[in-house]
This record gives sequence, C-alpha cells and structure tokens, in this order.
Amino acid sequence: MNRYIIFSALLTVLCTEGNAAADIGNKALESINNKILNESIIKDKIKHDKEFYKELPREVVGEINQSLNRIDAVAETTINPLKQDVAVTEIKNTIGQTVYVEVEVEDGWRAIDREWLITVNSDEVRLLETLGAEIKEHQKLDNLELLVVRFKIPSNQNEKDIIEQLPERLKKQLGRNHVYEASQSHSNGDDKAQGNKILDSVCNKPIKVGMIDTAINTNHPTFKAVDIKQKQFMQEAVKTPTAHGTAVASLLAGKDQLTPLLSQATLYAASVFYPRNNYSQGAPLINLIKALDWLAGENVEVINMSLTGPENPILEAAINQALKQDITIVAAAGNEGPAASPRFPAAYKEVIAATAVDSNNDIYRWANQGEYIDFSALGVLVKTARVSNGSSYEYGLESGTSIATPVVTAKVACQIVKDKAKKTIISNLELEAIDLGEPGRDPVYGYGKLE
Repeated sequence: MNRYIIFSALLTVLCTEGNAAADIGNKALESINNKILNESIIKDKIKHDKEFYKELPREVVGEINQSLNRIDAVAETTINPLKQDVAVTEIKNTIGQTVYVEVEVEDGWRAIDREWLITVNSDEVRLLETLGAEIKEHQKLDNLELLVVRFKIPSNQNEKDIIEQLPERLKKQLGRNHVYEASQSHSNGDDKAQGNKILDSVCNKPIKVGMIDTAINTNHPTFKAVDIKQKQFMQEAVKTPTAHGTAVASLLAGKDQLTPLLSQATLYAASVFYPRNNYSQGAPLINLIKALDWLAGENVEVINMSLTGPENPILEAAINQALKQDITIVAAAGNEGPAASPRFPAAYKEVIAATAVDSNNDIYRWANQGEYIDFSALGVLVKTARVSNGSSYEYGLESGTSIATPVVTAKVACQIVKDKAKKTIISNLELEAIDLGEPGRDPVYGYGKLE
C-alpha cells in the first residue's frame, strides 16, 4: 500500500509541477517509448490519484514527502548536472590562469580553498599575521562601517589549529569565504506551453532597487528604455555569466514583450558570480559583502538577492549593517526541496524570504520550506528575458524561488514609497497576502501569496 501511495503521489507531482519535475517525467516516458502504458491511461490514472492524494491524512502526506525527497536526491545526483559538483573546482580567467579554487567544506557547502573572512581592527590584523595567516585583502566597507580582512591559511599549516589559537571573541567574527549560488531557476523548453504567465505591473513610482546577482545583458531589447547602473565585483578577465541576472532584472523592469513590475525603477545591479560550467555559478562571500556596501552607498531602498548559501557570521554582520540604514532585503527561499535545511540570507530573521507558487497556487515542487518563509508569489512558468549563446535575445519560461523573489521585492518597493517603516511594510503586506495552506503564517507559503 505504501509503495502505491508513493508512486501515485510521484505521478501527480510529475504531472502538475512543470519545469524540472515534468522534464524528468517526460524523459521517463520517452525512454520506454510508450511500450508499457498508453498516455491516455496515464492521464486518467493521474486524475484519480490526484484526488486520492488530496484526501490523505497530514501524517501520511508527510511520509510521502519524505519518500519523494529521497527520490529527488537520487534523481538530482544522477540526472541534474547542477548537482554534480566535483570536490575541487578550479575557476580560471579568460587567459587560463586559476583565480579561485573552490572546494567542499563542512556540511557539504562550497568555499574558496583555505580562505577565511574576519571583521577586525588594525591591531587584530597583526595577530593573524603572527599566527601564520597570509593576508590577502583589507576591505574597508565605509558604507557598512565594517573592516573585513580576507586571509588564507597556507597549505603547510592545519586550518583547525590556526583557528583554535584565535581569541574566542574573534572566532565569533570569523567565517569561511563561502561560495553562494544563484537560486537556480529551471527553464521549460516549450515556450508555447500552457501556463505562460506575464507578471502584472505592481506600481509606477520612481524607486531605487538593488540587485545582487549575475551580470545583466543590457543589450537585450527588454532593457532598451530601462535605467540600469551595473557594477562588476569579479576579478578582471574572469568571464561573467548573464542568464540568471538578465531573467531577474527583466521581471523587475523589463519592457518590450514584458510588463515591468516596477515601471519607473532604477536598477543598481551588482555582478558577483563566476561560471562553474554551463549550468551553475558561484559567488564568493567577499563579493557579496562588497556589493552590499556599494548598494548601501547608492542609497537603494530595497535589495533583491536571488541567491542562496550557508549561514555565515560575516554575511550576517554585513546584512545587519545594511538593515540599520533602512534598506530592506528580499531573498529567495531556495530550490533544494521541502526537506532541505534553511538557506541564507533568506533565513535571517530580518530578511524577507520569498517562495514560489504556480498559477493554481500550488507550491513550487522544489521550493525550500521552513519557519523562515515570509511570502509566496508566482514563480512557475513565468515569461522572462533570455540570452542564448551570449548574443541571441529571446524570451522563455522560467521557474523557481528566484523568479518569485522579484514579485515580493516589487511589492516591498511599493510599500516603501508609501511608508519606509519596516514594521508597517510587513504588516501591510500581511494584510494584502492571500492566505494559502494552513490558516495564518505557515512554513510552506509564509503569510500567503502576493500578486
């Protein structure tokens, strides 16, 4: 019976969620060439199973989700190239020189090999040097009022031994130079598919909106009449990806075939990512905090962060300093599945976490869930600007929490125009949100859907 329930639920999910989950289902059907089941029979079966699945007790649904997550984990590592990171990845510039060495560290996260960040004063820098640390960079962040030192522990020394020699106070101000990922959206190959959604405009008031993402290809026709100020935070001669940032920016302010969420916005876009391969990107933490400092100096009102990664004391310190300047930060909840651990910066208390739903208000299959979720918004099969082969400008359908995040950012921006008080912004959005799932705030939809 349990196997029947799990298989039925899996069929329902594969049928209803589109994008990545649908792709897996389609490949499965193609691989057997319809030799076992007729497609019409499958559809009838799914319709029956969908109704059956809705009537199951909550505890049974929980068991199903756990089983599906185990299946997801296997499928992701065997099918999805985004998950096939090697233990050590060398990031090279355009002339073949290695500029970063990315490795796997604690809890499966990624970081720049043997690099650490710490907030210190000038006297404490000398302490690091006496312990044998190689100081790579002093970064004075004037707008965030932080001094961050990036240092590397030489390969002939034990990282743990060096860290243990630091005073307890400094250990609390220390974090790896973790690598954060674009909250990767899953595209749908059929641009004429059912469910092609163009988001509606939210408001037309002038406002400064910050973005921390990949670079934006501003040559795309969607940005022809959009005011974009872009700054690069990657090392020189490092190739910069543009797909993710272009899609996110097109939702916020793109025109041509799209309706901008914020028609009068000025976008301040910080490019912080390098490409790992054709499918994924990485952003060292040092780039993120430099970007936050720049955006604070530009007096943006709200920052969209469609990226995710681990908790880190340095990231938290930088975000807290930005929040003190009345900047509101909206971040993607993550696309690692309902059983995944919290993703940051979304999971920080004062950051607004956005998740994705489809046009039927069903939660996005791959969305993270947890007590940190604040709001949901349409983020499945949404039309965005797309760049193909670096030069062909197109539009396509994208899905993910990173696609829903601009909607929440836009709603926050419009509230800021009316009243900059953070508590007022949140309370107003709570009242505006369409309650989904359990009554009140819940770990799946947050306070509800914004549209």
